[in-house]
Amino acid sequence: MNIRSLVLLVVSAGSLACGDFTISAPTANECLEACRAEEVCVGALCEPADSIDAGPATDAGSTPGADGGAAGASDAGTTQPVDAGTPAPVGGDGSSRDSAAISCQALLAASPATGSDRFFIDPDGPQGPIEPMELFCGMEYDDGGWTQVARLEYGDEVWDAWSDTEGRPGGRGSWGVALDWFSGDDDGRDLEILIGATGTSENGYYLGPSYSDVPKAAWQPGVNVEQVIGDGFDVRTPGEPFERCEADIWRRNRLWSWAIARGEEGCSGWASGGGFVIYGSNRAADRALSLWGLNAFGANNQGARFEAVELFVRRR
Repeated sequence: MNIRSLVLLVVSAGSLACGDFTISAPTANECLEACRAEEVCVGALCEPADSIDAGPATDAGSTPGADGGAAGASDAGTTQPVDAGTPAPVGGDGSSRDSAAISCQALLAASPATGSDRFFIDPDGPQGPIEPMELFCGMEYDDGGWTQVARLEYGDEVWDAWSDTEGRPGGRGSWGVALDWFSGDDDGRDLEILIGATGTSENGYYLGPSYSDVPKAAWQPGVNVEQVIGDGFDVRTPGEPFERCEADIWRRNRLWSWAIARGEEGCSGWASGGGFVIYGSNRAADRALSLWGLNAFGANNQGARFEAVELFVRRR
């Protein structure tokens, strides 16, 4: 594949070999701008002051930053559409809360030379109820414009990724912002979704194919169990056009939390096929305990253990 050098995902540190491209962590080790009064800068992120153990006082002359904090509830209808080819709705350069961009895709459209880094993103613009948050933007991989919207760590409870905000967006541990905020479609089918995984049997950071025309029910645990969610989805690898995967995708049982799959093999397969499933257990159906699909995981009916799964989106 003809893939440019990739600086895409916030991983522990350094660079990781992954197929024929390289993933490097951002090198920024300072915060982007001053934290709020009740926050302190820790490891390039703003953390609540009352959650930090007592230690040396923060140097007032340093340049602390922010992770944006938890975003507020949002009506899906208030999210403004983003046209990747039209720079007008970018909102700002993403360098501060006051100049937040609407998405990484809009930011790249307005400034094509923008590199991968953390930027302030405000999906519904300055007049909407969603507060700006600091999220990672992948700008080199597969034409760029990818906004990181979720990180799910092994063993944690899986949430409704379409509608809900979980944890501290852009921070440590498991977190997520609603996919709904970045979609202009009531069912989310206009999004392109890229899924990455670390801590698997695959060396380094693994990136699966990207998906589109995926219904919102795929991201809502417990919804439509044993019923058809959709009639298929579009899938592609970098540099290639989308291809249609014709399959009545479903949530096979209550252990399937996030699910874009049907059957075991093929384009929608959950066992080393091209589908995707986060799977729980009989004792903990709502926990992320194994990863299936993505053309790599689930062989011999054994799902893969992982450290974290991350979701990235852009508007198709």
